[in-house]
Amino acid sequence: MLSIHNSKTLKLTNVLAQTVPQEGLGNVGLLIEQQINYLKNHGSQPIGPVVQYTKPEVDEQGQLAVQFKLQWQSGYVV
Repeated sequence: MLSIHNSKTLKLTNVLAQTVPQEGLGNVGLLIEQQINYLKNHGSQPIGPVVQYTKPEVDEQGQLAVQFKLQWQSGYVV
């Protein structure tokens, strides 16, 4: 069963976050792999699933732009 909660705040610590540019949306799998490798190279491991954050915004020209972020929680600060 899928449960949807609006305005839910996630309380995460030791998070590696990366903003994905619009042209990079086709390479999300590669970006996730790079984040995992970054954590492992710094002696940590990702905890839990990747969090994908999206937020629609209207830019200066009145066009819709979507802000997209990938976030991993790690075992400790890297």
